[in-house]
Amino acid sequence: VMQSQDPSQYLFSCQVANSKVLVKVLSVILFGRKETTCQIVVVDDCMQFVADLEDKSLQATATLKRDVFHEVHFPSSTVRFAINLSHFLECLNLYGNTSMGASAHLHYPGRDNTLVLALHEGDKVTECALRTGRTEAALDLRFAAYPLASRAAVRTEVLRDVLGDFEGYGDRVRLKLSSGALTLCGSGPCGTCEVQISAQAEAFSSFECFRALDTSYLSSHLVLAVKTLAREASEKTTLKANSEGMLSLVHLIRADQGGGCTVEFVCLPLYQDHDGM
Repeated sequence: VMQSQDPSQYLFSCQVANSKVLVKVLSVILFGRKETTCQIVVVDDCMQFVADLEDKSLQATATLKRDVFHEVHFPSSTVRFAINLSHFLECLNLYGNTSMGASAHLHYPGRDNTLVLALHEGDKVTECALRTGRTEAALDLRFAAYPLASRAAVRTEVLRDVLGDFEGYGDRVRLKLSSGALTLCGSGPCGTCEVQISAQAEAFSSFECFRALDTSYLSSHLVLAVKTLAREASEKTTLKANSEGMLSLVHLIRADQGGGCTVEFVCLPLYQDHDGM
């Protein structure tokens, strides 16, 4: 198995002490679908899994920092390929929910278009070979290319519960940011819903508004960006909006061994006349 081989023969190799860490993080970017393809991007300090909706209006990036892994051999230059994320998660879950958590060993020889995942639990070893594909550079929505309009750190559960209030209130949510509050509005067959959270509320650990913003987003995108998180997965979400109305939601995911994991969703705004909501 992998430990008996020279890791330098691979383009990258690494080990996670508990495969459930990967399952917790990567399940968030499935977009609620049975089949999701993503890009894996490996650089010297992290591994990223990047998934987009077909219309490129929503992008999710799961980032696992180097300290999440053990026996790490990451490349000096970028390695990039595509995999079926759904199949990858199926392999990680081979031992089922009753498992205490198998260690996961990943290695990528860079030939035969195959990523090898080996699960170790006690005296059991299971190896999966996953077909990979070539991919272009990940879609760059260029969020950072525009000035930041606002930034706030909010309790994830509060954001999840607030967005839950908008189910049944149309297909879009209007988000207004000012120096004093975050306001969300929606209207639909059930009537009109408006929720305002003061910048001074305990829900926020920080709140900065550099430029007032009034923008609408598809409610389905916001639901995917927040409500797909398991309730115990994240405590804090950093919400950022730029001057073009692009919205970034960065969830800090707890890893059992204390490593750094984040999942970022970037949503493109809807351009519309708000009076028509």
